[in-house]
Amino acid sequence: MYQTVHKILKNTDIRTAAVFILYVLTSIGLLVSMPLLAVIWVKFLTPIYVTGFLALCFGLSQAQMALEKTLLFLGNSYRMENIKLSFNKCLKINYQFFESHEGQQLFQKAVANTNSSSAPFSTIHLLIARCIFSLVFISIALVGGFFIKARPFNVSFLICAILTFCINFIFNRYEKNRWLSSRESIIFQNNKLIYLNKISKLNDKAEILQYYDASNFIREKYEQICTNINTIIHKFIKKMQRYTIISNILLFIVQLVLLTLLWKSENKSVFSKTSIIILPSIWQFNKAVSIFSVNFFDLKKALSSIENYYRFLEYDTGAASPKLIEEKIIKVEFEDVQFQYPKGKNFKIEHLNLSINKGEKIGIVGNNGSGKTTLVKLLLNFYTNNFGRIKINNVDVSKIENLHDKIACVFQDDIIVPGSIRENILMGREYNQKKYEQAMKASGLLSLLEKNLWNDNTNIPAYYHKDGVDLSSGEKQLLFLTRCIYKDADVMIFDEPSATLDPIAEMNLFEKYNRLVKDKIGLFITHRSSSVKMFDKIIVFKNGSIIEEGSFRELMERNGEYAKMYKEQMSAYV
Repeated sequence: MYQTVHKILKNTDIRTAAVFILYVLTSIGLLVSMPLLAVIWVKFLTPIYVTGFLALCFGLSQAQMALEKTLLFLGNSYRMENIKLSFNKCLKINYQFFESHEGQQLFQKAVANTNSSSAPFSTIHLLIARCIFSLVFISIALVGGFFIKARPFNVSFLICAILTFCINFIFNRYEKNRWLSSRESIIFQNNKLIYLNKISKLNDKAEILQYYDASNFIREKYEQICTNINTIIHKFIKKMQRYTIISNILLFIVQLVLLTLLWKSENKSVFSKTSIIILPSIWQFNKAVSIFSVNFFDLKKALSSIENYYRFLEYDTGAASPKLIEEKIIKVEFEDVQFQYPKGKNFKIEHLNLSINKGEKIGIVGNNGSGKTTLVKLLLNFYTNNFGRIKINNVDVSKIENLHDKIACVFQDDIIVPGSIRENILMGREYNQKKYEQAMKASGLLSLLEKNLWNDNTNIPAYYHKDGVDLSSGEKQLLFLTRCIYKDADVMIFDEPSATLDPIAEMNLFEKYNRLVKDKIGLFITHRSSSVKMFDKIIVFKNGSIIEEGSFRELMERNGEYAKMYKEQMSAYV
């Protein structure tokens, strides 16, 4: 915990540090003001002194509120800086981390620190400041209790202070634990609400709901979840009201006992004056203890959460050694490669040996789960193989710094970033007009834009833009193909990009891919055996291993697994 606090304070800018110190000092002054006002009242009884001190207290109160708002504002700026850091980490971290259960858990805990204005990074400086100033006042009050001249008074004050601290601390701790338990249930229910909101607003999901006439069903689900959340909140409030009443009664009894002890003491001549000083001190002490106990548990939880954030930032990315491949890729090799998921029982890829040379176009087929996509992720170094080597131009892929610059890939679940069509093609790369226009024409995207009276500044998707449009599955494929062509990489991979298209549309798209790859290395992955018949070589995957390879004619003459798959799929379309 202390290391986390050190990291937070170390990364705090000078402006935030200055506001932080001023807020602590102002808050201490405000807590001390009431007992001092009581002393001035007893000692001087002069209206001008009392009025002046009240004005000072009011000024401190206004300054504290202003500084608190400023600290929260700076906290949000601090949160935004940490969002940038976590985002940059996401771009660099190994893909395998995000696919593991532990990685997903750590990532979710890390981003929870920055996802709202009430997240830990927004409030952490305020929580630390509140704990510091309340703890300082508690210390001042306890030490000050020893300097009360009358013996019964200082003993009574210290006993009362200790009892007040214990009551506040115990009840606030119980309240926080109850709230955390309730909060987990609320978050679980709220995630359901978010999902229902999402599917009711997205066009493709809304169409399905309308088709099934499920609006009443969704509405009932939504109302039931809202009822569940309200029930959890009402139960929590009811319990907290009960315990708040009990704690206030106990604190009242403690103060009543203190007054009784003071009254029964022999030194009654100073009772009235001493009680005027002690009672405000007890009230402020009670307030300080309440502030400390509430914020201490919030701080403890926030620090624990922020610790996950730093664990995520410090996670070893497995960054490649600084080796660049400047020359064209002429060969890709898999040498006895084996891969197993961290908690998997069997190897997903087993004893894979494959060599692909420049200019070759390879079609890879197999049923779902046969290991086709895993092969691609291993080549892109998203996964680290357990055994064997994967090499490009005789260099291990884990040692190539510009690996992803040399490979262009259209994924099965490729993405559209909210923005213009041009931005989705470039994906942050430098704009080259000649190269850009060639890619648009080669893919057929330019004809699509002209047909629909769009241009490359048209925004997609419509969900995120008032003037945006939505692309169909086929139109998206043209966009992804343009993106792939513009990258102008030495290896082009098409990982079931057309899974949502019908077989004829997929075959036409693959024929276009085949023409565009030319003298590059091309990998075409699909579960439809008929779509890869035009390629140089077809590789058949089953249970993570290559069971057949050859040209379309060779495999059909062999009458093996591929021929069986081809005939079965073709008969389904007749």
